[in-house]
Amino acid sequence: MPSKSEIICRLCGSRKLNLVQKGSKDCNSLNSESFAITDSNYGEITDLYQCEDCDLLQCHGINDLNCYYESLVDKDYEAGRKERSIQQMKVLEILCGYKSSGRLLDVGAGSGILVEQALKMGFEAEGVEPSRWLVEKALERKLIVHNAIFPSEKITSKYEVITLVDIIEHVDNPVEVLCAARNLLTKDGIGVVVTPDVDSFFARLLKRKWWHYRIAHVNYFSLCTINMALRQAGLESLAVFRPKWYFSASYLAIRVMQYFPKCLRFTPPSFLNKIIIPLNLFDSYMIIFRRRDGL
Repeated sequence: MPSKSEIICRLCGSRKLNLVQKGSKDCNSLNSESFAITDSNYGEITDLYQCEDCDLLQCHGINDLNCYYESLVDKDYEAGRKERSIQQMKVLEILCGYKSSGRLLDVGAGSGILVEQALKMGFEAEGVEPSRWLVEKALERKLIVHNAIFPSEKITSKYEVITLVDIIEHVDNPVEVLCAARNLLTKDGIGVVVTPDVDSFFARLLKRKWWHYRIAHVNYFSLCTINMALRQAGLESLAVFRPKWYFSASYLAIRVMQYFPKCLRFTPPSFLNKIIIPLNLFDSYMIIFRRRDGL
């Protein structure tokens, strides 16, 4: 484990980080399953710090995050492809109000769900994803998803649109990722970043039991810190939305039961898998951004 003097804020570079909660998970016990997109072990995190200078909440102690994502297999993620497709389509519909055509790059593309929807909407779309297994699933659908860590030498083209949906909370270099996105945007291009809101009502109500506190999330942004990250990357916000998510009733039931005593949990009836529920708890931000003029 690094000492406090060795920890540097991922947003502003300050060394003034205060431990606000000791981690509930031993870093030596982690494996790729700990980083599953569908992980439901809410509240399990490594040591959580807050920066005195910029207020970013961030977890430290995990060495080489990328290796866990490269070997990640998440069959439950693919099982929810129908619901996730609706979710990504809705993100793209908002995006189309700002840019409705051109080359699109989806960062952290998973099995290509957003790429697939973007192609249907007329974009020339591709993605980049570290998980070998998820890339294989994308290729089975004949989708272009590059197996690489972003930023990558494999990705050098310019794009009219770059999407980063639920990405910057997962990486130990969020500003570098945003800088790389900026460098790949055309002069009039736009980007989309989606990330949980640590200042939201449910985050404050549930505290460390909030569903976004999990091993895979190592940064917890507020609107202020998101905008700070964008500015540092030479980007600026154009619009802010609260995105809506779509889940099967079965998936939601299982997630809600994580807050029940184990003796009260049960397997939901199969018919709930066919019911899709739109949900907006106003605990995530979707920000449309562009390159700042003159940069």
